[in-house]
Amino acid sequence: MNTTTNLTLKEVRGALLDNSLVYKYSSYWRTWSRVLQVAGPESQFVEVDLTPLNGQWLTDTTVRGINIRRHCTTPLSDDKFVLELPQQVEDDIKAHLSIGRLTAMFSPYLLQEIDWDKYSAHCNGGCPFVKCRK
Repeated sequence: MNTTTNLTLKEVRGALLDNSLVYKYSSYWRTWSRVLQVAGPESQFVEVDLTPLNGQWLTDTTVRGINIRRHCTTPLSDDKFVLELPQQVEDDIKAHLSIGRLTAMFSPYLLQEIDWDKYSAHCNGGCPFVKCRK
């Protein structure tokens, strides 16, 4: 499978089962996220934000807070699911985030480290990982 080709939701689920990293580009928000889970028939997504709205790294606190989002928003036709981030996006992330944050955001255990009761208590468009960590 080409790592830059847009994946179907079935392929996304399969890639996640194979422990592959899957990324989503939101055409509405123009942001990238890492997909942690796609669950249930209603396609409930769990994602961690990787890039800020409008590329506003200097004023962003959401991405730096390792924002976890659980939602059932149907992907738009222009959204993309891929196995590899574009090089410019990867470079931007590395330039703006510490190694500690990067390690947490790309950890294969990130989903298992989320306490969903804590998440629910603090969720407002997402929840910083520090507030929902087990």
